[in-house]
Amino acid sequence: MTYVPLCMNCVHFDRNNREIDRCTAFPDGIPEEITEQKFDHRMAYPGDHDIRFEPIEPKDVPPYPLIVDEDD
Repeated sequence: MTYVPLCMNCVHFDRNNREIDRCTAFPDGIPEEITEQKFDHRMAYPGDHDIRFEPIEPKDVPPYPLIVDEDD
């Protein structure tokens, strides 16, 4: 199984960039600790410019599953 980062459901996530996972809090790239769900970015993280996870409105972007089966 692959875990989809909480970032994918955040208003600050850069959905236009396909090269690296980045957002308003981390314009140079989201730390692996966050993308690998080893840290809950609803809490402060060093270097996040006081920007935290904020959920998107379901009407704006289709919801992403938190777990994706790799066999699909």
